[in-house]
Amino acid sequence: MTSTGGAPRRRVRLSLAGLALVLLVATLVAGRGDPDVSLTAAGQSPAGEVPPAPPTTPEEATTTTTAENQIRVEAIHGRTSPPQPVSSVPPADDPVVRTPTTVPSGNASGPVASEPPAATPPTSLPAAAGCPASDVRVSVVTAPTYAPGETVRGASTIENRSATACLLPTRGFVRILNAAGKDVSRFAYTMEYRFPVSAEPGKTFTTPFTWDQRDCTGAACVQVPAGTYTVLADWTEGGSYSGQGSFQIRA
Repeated sequence: MTSTGGAPRRRVRLSLAGLALVLLVATLVAGRGDPDVSLTAAGQSPAGEVPPAPPTTPEEATTTTTAENQIRVEAIHGRTSPPQPVSSVPPADDPVVRTPTTVPSGNASGPVASEPPAATPPTSLPAAAGCPASDVRVSVVTAPTYAPGETVRGASTIENRSATACLLPTRGFVRILNAAGKDVSRFAYTMEYRFPVSAEPGKTFTTPFTWDQRDCTGAACVQVPAGTYTVLADWTEGGSYSGQGSFQIRA
């Protein structure tokens, strides 16, 4: 058999329990209790409230600078500050004074080692002048006599008889003249042109020559007659130097 008074008694107990809970909350609020306790007890946060930020300790407040805060903010947003220029001014206690040197790019740099000056090329020696004619001797040497048709062999020599070096030619032109002074032959030791060269005092150059005793100045070459013949040697390249000698062709 079910008792009819059970249900009212349970409702009374629930009402009393609810009232006690409300009184407990009111007491905590009125006494400024820690809201975290009520939230924990309720198992949820009241609507619209934000948990307070943890307090900043005095030590952090004194050690954090404005520049560091800026760096932190830029790091959060993915930005970095440009590097600050480094001062090139030496510290006040640095006893060495370093003078900046301007390099081609226009920037100041530290002292640089300068290259040694280029060596001055030696000045060229003055060119030697031609030997004075009075200091030059030209000689002609042959045999004193030759038989008719015999090859005449001789040589002409030029010599620097001065006390200094000077320029002399190195080849002579040979002419053979008969007793009347008419050319019966002429030739050179070589057909190549030769530049004068520097000749020390006493230096000599020699031009050899040969002649077959034939006169080829006319339409045909013929044997020259007996008589006295003169050999004239001209050294004309670089100067006018001449010498002569003579020989005889026997009858």
